[in-house]
Amino acid sequence: MQVVLDTNIILKSPRMDNDLFKALYRYLETTGSSLKLSTIVKKEIEAGYKKRLKKQNREYLLSSKYLNGLTMSEVPIIQLDYDTETKLFMDNVNKIYSRFSSNYLIDYTNEMCAESVRRALEKIKPCSEEKEEIRDTIIWLSTLELAKTNGDKKVIFISENIKEFAQDNKLHPTLIQDAKDNGVEILYYTSLSDFIQTYAKNINELNDEAIDNIEETAGIREELEKFINIQFSPIFARHMSRRCSDYIDDVDINIDNIDLNRDYYYVIDGDDETCSIIASYSGEVDSSAIVYKQDYDYDGEITIERKKFTNHNTVNFEVVYRLTENFEYYNHDILNSDYN
Repeated sequence: MQVVLDTNIILKSPRMDNDLFKALYRYLETTGSSLKLSTIVKKEIEAGYKKRLKKQNREYLLSSKYLNGLTMSEVPIIQLDYDTETKLFMDNVNKIYSRFSSNYLIDYTNEMCAESVRRALEKIKPCSEEKEEIRDTIIWLSTLELAKTNGDKKVIFISENIKEFAQDNKLHPTLIQDAKDNGVEILYYTSLSDFIQTYAKNINELNDEAIDNIEETAGIREELEKFINIQFSPIFARHMSRRCSDYIDDVDINIDNIDLNRDYYYVIDGDDETCSIIASYSGEVDSSAIVYKQDYDYDGEITIERKKFTNHNTVNFEVVYRLTENFEYYNHDILNSDYN
C-alpha cells in the first residue's frame, strides 16, 4: 500500500518524529508499504516551514527585546538563518521518505493542471463555491494516477482539509465516485491519528479505569490546564484586544473556567515490547478581561468607564502515554493542541 500525506499533516509536526509518525513508520515497515510525496506538497511544506520559522523567530526576538529591558542578566538574541534551517528541514523530509521508497515523488502533468482549472470553474470537488482549490485538485488527481499504478489499485490519503475532501469526516461522495470512475479506491483519513487508530491494538488490561489511573499518575488534567493558562491565554488576550481596542491599558485576561473531557483513546505498539496510549481531549474555556476607557463629561471632567469582556473557546489536545511491557506508566507528551 502507498501512503500520501498532505501538507498540513507534515507541517503539524515538522520533525516527523512524534509517536504518531513512529506508528506510521512501523505500519509502513511491517506491511512493506511506501510513503509518497506530491511535488505540490513538497513545495508547500518548504514555503510553509520557512514562513512559520520567520513568524516564530520574530516573536522570539520581540520577546527577547522586552525581557532584556526587564532582566538583570542578558537574554540571548538568536537570529536564525532561515535558508539554512529550511534546507535542514527539507533534507530531513527527503531522508524520511527515501527510507520507504527510492522514487517517492509524485509529479503532476499539464493535463492535471488543465483539469484542475476546469473543476475550479465548474465548482467540482475538491473545489467549492467558496474556494477554487486548484492545488488540492492537483494533489487529488495525482493521487488517483498513483493508485492506477498499484496492483491493488488502492492508496491511503491523509489530509486535514476536510472542507475540500470530506463530508461527515469521510471521503466526499463526489470524490468516491471520481475514484470509482478511475477504477481505483482512495482510503481517506482526516488525520494521522485517525489513520493510526484504524490499526490500534485491543488490550483488555487498558480499560477506562486503567486510563483514569494513568491520567491521575501523570497529572495530565493539571498540566493541560497549565498549558491553557500559559500557551493559549496570550492568544485569547490578543483576540479580545481587537474587540476592546478603544479602551486603555493592555488586556489582562483571566481564565475563569476550564472543562476538559477525554473523548477517546487507543493503544499502539511502542519500541521493543512496550506500548503507548493516544488519548484525545476536548473542552470549553471561559475567559474574561476587565478594561477601562477614559472619556470626558459635559463639564470637561475625566470619566473612566469600566467594562468586562468575555470569551468562550474550545480546545483540543492529543496526549501520548508511554507504558512499560507490564503496562505501567512511565512518561507522556502533549502531541497536538489547538483552539477555536
